[in-house]
Amino acid sequence: MPKRSPGLPTDDHVNRRFGERLRFCREKAGKSQSEVGEALGVSFQQIQKYENGTTSISLNRIFDFAANIGISMGSLFEGLDLYPGRGGVRGFAEEKQAVFIDEDELTIGAGLYSKQKVALLKAFEQIKDSKARRTLIDMADALAKRDEDVTV
Repeated sequence: MPKRSPGLPTDDHVNRRFGERLRFCREKAGKSQSEVGEALGVSFQQIQKYENGTTSISLNRIFDFAANIGISMGSLFEGLDLYPGRGGVRGFAEEKQAVFIDEDELTIGAGLYSKQKVALLKAFEQIKDSKARRTLIDMADALAKRDEDVTV
């Protein structure tokens, strides 16, 4: 079996990091593991395995996953850093895909995001404690529900 070049991430590391990205994109699209699994013809447990990085996902399945949640396949790789602490490794395009439209919006890949959303995502990614992340998500959900109750 050929040896992996020094400094390259292990398969497990790549699967885990990509699985995290799959979960993030699926949740952002508002879809459950069951919904995505049914559309792809696999069980929700298989989707869990992809998202946990315990099972590799084929290129065909990645394409189907992206199509099901309504994003480009490239969006699943957007911001994926397989080399934490080394500034990431870029592909063919050496520049990041961020283009300012005006001072209140920016485009990242195929998505349009306000500066506030980008700032929130960046801050969230800096939080290493999973319980603190969960608390922040719960707080955001509670605030969103409160706003829904006020407008009804």
